[in-house]
Amino acid sequence: MAEKKGTPLAGLPGFTDEVLARLATYWIVTCEDLVSAAVGEGGLPGLVSATGLSEEQVVNLTERAQAALPPTVSFAPCGSMSP
Repeated sequence: MAEKKGTPLAGLPGFTDEVLARLATYWIVTCEDLVSAAVGEGGLPGLVSATGLSEEQVVNLTERAQAALPPTVSFAPCGSMSP
């Protein structure tokens, strides 16, 4: 896979090799990718279905990814993650 710009998920707490591989299957390799996918319409249920992780795990990982982003990165006005 070509190297992408953004904040890598690798190295963040909770992002095991298995989780990273599941996300990479859907080209989700940066914090920006994950948060964007999660807050989009149908994002959270879609991520749960695609990764096989629980909703709680996906929310936790997404919150960790969002916390790793610079404060100038915003995904508004999509709002919060909700099924």
